[in-house]
Amino acid sequence: MQYLAEAYINGSGDHRPWNGYPIGRKGWLTIATGVISAGLYFLLYHYGADIRHLAEATNHGDKTYFLAPIAIAFIFSLVHGDFTGRFWDSIGLQAKD
Repeated sequence: MQYLAEAYINGSGDHRPWNGYPIGRKGWLTIATGVISAGLYFLLYHYGADIRHLAEATNHGDKTYFLAPIAIAFIFSLVHGDFTGRFWDSIGLQAKD
Protein backbone atom coordinates (compact mmCIF):
# COMPACT_ATOMS: atom_id res chain seq x y z
CA MET A 1 0.00 0.00 0.00
CA GLN A 2 2.85 2.37 0.73
CA TYR A 3 4.09 1.90 -2.84
CA LEU A 4 0.64 2.75 -4.15
CA ALA A 5 0.34 5.82 -1.94
CA GLU A 6 3.79 7.10 -2.96
CA ALA A 7 3.02 6.54 -6.64
CA TYR A 8 -0.22 8.45 -6.29
CA ILE A 9 1.33 11.32 -4.33
CA ASN A 10 4.36 11.61 -6.62
CA GLY A 11 2.11 11.61 -9.67
CA SER A 12 3.82 8.72 -11.42
CA GLY A 13 0.40 7.53 -12.54
CA ASP A 14 1.10 3.89 -11.68
CA HIS A 15 -1.35 3.36 -8.86
CA ARG A 16 -3.05 0.22 -10.11
CA PRO A 17 -2.03 -2.80 -8.04
CA TRP A 18 -2.52 -5.23 -10.93
CA ASN A 19 -0.07 -3.34 -13.15
CA GLY A 20 3.38 -4.30 -11.90
CA TYR A 21 2.67 -3.98 -8.18
CA PRO A 22 5.42 -5.82 -6.30
CA ILE A 23 3.64 -8.02 -3.79
CA GLY A 24 6.83 -9.40 -2.24
CA ARG A 25 7.28 -12.09 0.36
CA LYS A 26 5.27 -10.31 3.06
CA GLY A 27 2.32 -9.92 0.72
CA TRP A 28 2.36 -13.58 -0.23
CA LEU A 29 2.52 -14.57 3.44
CA THR A 30 -0.47 -12.36 4.14
CA ILE A 31 -2.41 -13.99 1.32
CA ALA A 32 -1.34 -17.47 2.44
CA THR A 33 -2.37 -16.94 6.07
CA GLY A 34 -5.68 -15.48 4.86
CA VAL A 35 -6.34 -18.55 2.74
CA ILE A 36 -5.42 -20.84 5.62
CA SER A 37 -7.69 -18.87 7.96
CA ALA A 38 -10.58 -19.06 5.49
CA GLY A 39 -9.93 -22.79 5.08
CA LEU A 40 -10.10 -23.30 8.84
CA TYR A 41 -13.42 -21.48 8.99
CA PHE A 42 -14.71 -23.67 6.16
CA LEU A 43 -13.60 -26.80 8.03
CA LEU A 44 -15.24 -25.54 11.21
CA TYR A 45 -18.49 -25.03 9.32
CA HIS A 46 -18.22 -28.36 7.51
CA TYR A 47 -17.33 -30.43 10.60
CA GLY A 48 -19.37 -28.40 13.10
CA ALA A 49 -21.70 -31.30 13.91
CA ASP A 50 -18.77 -33.61 14.66
CA ILE A 51 -17.16 -31.03 16.92
CA ARG A 52 -20.46 -30.52 18.70
CA HIS A 53 -20.73 -34.30 19.13
CA LEU A 54 -17.30 -34.32 20.80
CA ALA A 55 -18.37 -31.55 23.15
CA GLU A 56 -21.60 -33.37 24.03
CA ALA A 57 -19.70 -36.61 24.66
CA THR A 58 -17.43 -34.73 27.03
CA ASN A 59 -20.47 -33.35 28.88
CA HIS A 60 -21.89 -36.87 29.22
CA GLY A 61 -18.83 -38.19 31.01
CA ASP A 62 -16.39 -39.21 28.25
CA LYS A 63 -13.38 -37.09 29.18
CA THR A 64 -11.20 -38.43 26.35
CA TYR A 65 -11.85 -35.54 23.97
CA PHE A 66 -11.88 -32.58 26.35
CA LEU A 67 -8.79 -31.06 24.73
CA ALA A 68 -10.26 -31.01 21.20
CA PRO A 69 -12.21 -27.72 21.52
CA ILE A 70 -9.26 -26.10 23.29
CA ALA A 71 -6.85 -27.18 20.53
CA ILE A 72 -9.24 -25.94 17.83
CA ALA A 73 -9.58 -22.54 19.54
CA PHE A 74 -5.78 -22.32 19.97
CA ILE A 75 -5.13 -23.08 16.28
CA PHE A 76 -7.77 -20.55 15.19
CA SER A 77 -6.26 -17.94 17.48
CA LEU A 78 -2.76 -18.41 16.10
CA VAL A 79 -3.66 -18.51 12.41
CA HIS A 80 -6.30 -15.79 12.42
CA GLY A 81 -4.19 -13.55 14.67
CA ASP A 82 -1.19 -13.92 12.37
CA PHE A 83 -3.32 -13.10 9.33
CA THR A 84 -4.91 -10.08 11.00
CA GLY A 85 -1.54 -8.69 12.07
CA ARG A 86 -0.06 -9.14 8.62
CA PHE A 87 -3.15 -7.64 6.97
CA TRP A 88 -3.11 -4.46 9.04
CA ASP A 89 0.63 -4.16 8.55
CA SER A 90 0.26 -4.53 4.77
CA ILE A 91 -2.18 -1.62 4.55
CA GLY A 92 0.05 0.53 6.73
CA LEU A 93 -1.76 0.53 10.07
CA GLN A 94 0.45 -0.17 13.06
CA ALA A 95 -0.10 -0.19 16.79
CA LYS A 96 0.76 2.97 18.67
CA ASP A 97 3.88 2.63 20.81
